[in-house]
Parts: sequence; structure tokens; C-alpha cells
Amino acid sequence: MDLYEDKIKSFIQENHIQAEHLSFDQSCHSVAEAAQAVYATAEDIVKNIFLITNSGNMLVAIVK
Repeated sequence: MDLYEDKIKSFIQENHIQAEHLSFDQSCHSVAEAAQAVYATAEDIVKNIFLITNSGNMLVAIVK
């Protein structure tokens, strides 16, 4: 697991957020691929755009 995966998992735990970070060996670059990876439909999937700012902070946008 890389530094940023550790960072998001820590953020979830420290802020008592009901969430789960999932990581897959297969590609999940599209909604269709993500749905297939978790045996769901495209309507069940939300996508996120995850960025690291110049100061090292995380910025996440979650969209349907």
C-alpha cells in the first residue's frame, strides 16, 4: 500500500467516517470496470477525483 492509501485510511479512521477504502488488482478506470470489480451495477457506483495539493493536502471530489 502506498503513502496516499495509508493517508486516506487514517483520515477515515481518525474522523470516524463510515467508509471503506477498496483497492483492486484489476483496472477500475471506468464506471463499468468498477461495477464489474464489485459485482454491482453502474448505478451503484460513485466516482472520485483524488488530488494532492502543492502543500501535500488531499482533495477529493465525489460524483455520481
